[in-house]
Amino acid sequence: MAIEKLNALVIGRRDNGQSLNIGGELCTRLTTSRWHLGCVLTSSLVEIHNDAGVSVHVYDPTNPQEFKDIVEVVKPHIGFVCIPTRDCGETALAYTRTLIDAGAKVATAEKGMAAWQFDKIRPFISSVDLSAAVGGGNAFLYTLKRRHLKGRRITIRAVLNTTNNNIAWEVGDGGSSIDWAVRIASMIGIAEPLKPGQKPNPITIINGELWDTVLKICALMNFVFADDEYLLPTVFGEPAQINEHDLARITSVNDRRRVVVTITNIPSDVDDDDDLIAPMHAQFGQYHITFGFKSIRTGTVLDKWLPAGINNGVLLKEDGHVYYFGGPGAGPATVDALMIGAKELLNID
Repeated sequence: MAIEKLNALVIGRRDNGQSLNIGGELCTRLTTSRWHLGCVLTSSLVEIHNDAGVSVHVYDPTNPQEFKDIVEVVKPHIGFVCIPTRDCGETALAYTRTLIDAGAKVATAEKGMAAWQFDKIRPFISSVDLSAAVGGGNAFLYTLKRRHLKGRRITIRAVLNTTNNNIAWEVGDGGSSIDWAVRIASMIGIAEPLKPGQKPNPITIINGELWDTVLKICALMNFVFADDEYLLPTVFGEPAQINEHDLARITSVNDRRRVVVTITNIPSDVDDDDDLIAPMHAQFGQYHITFGFKSIRTGTVLDKWLPAGINNGVLLKEDGHVYYFGGPGAGPATVDALMIGAKELLNID
């Protein structure tokens, strides 16, 4: 018996001739006998794939009715939302709601929706996979959720942003120049997409990735720990920003720094390090949250654990026991997470 092809709709393939982004790479994966790539949306075009071939039309992403009409025609089993976060998650939420209303499942790499709009997606969260939004291929959200951590004494040390740590690692451990490390991060697709007209200079990239970390922290806290109240990015106050002096310290080979997130309800584990560069703090119920560029001393637990290269990681202390999980956190790993999440939602191997 022939296996039914699962119809996929991809939102967010880059359409400006640059190298493949997450949406573009995803389209190359959806070509096996299991999948039918029914529709691809870029920022200006829609491709409809059916038995008659491929038809291409102008697409206006600001017109919700256009997307509803497309979904009605394509009738996808799964929608992949791979757009950059340029608002407070409203765009991703609109796409997600339309897909859910049409009976489709949603796998997304966009983290703004889970950071800003979690109260609105919670009613249908079982039809949405957020793995790719936080942790790349590591599925941190789901691993932590399954541990039922609420009410336990816990400390989480986490690397949730691959780009800034990889830049610091490439310069401090790999001997690259800061300009080269930033250029490579943009070229290989681990850096957040720049706004039109922006160039990948170190300060712009690093400051943008610090805000990316805020969004991922909020997504994690909302999914794993929230009940009726949710952690919004505004709780952190004004976004942390580095300057030229900070940049010199971050890239110093004598001062090994990485962006480490600390989430804890154990008073003695609160990270009150006065030497953090670009520090940000928040309180969420019983949990103290801190992150910034932290100096990593040789031989410490953080030094032995800290992921190198393009990797995310979580070091969890739970009721006195310590657990570690982590691995690739950006690029192809994000596409892997989208594919795995879709298969789990659709209950297929």
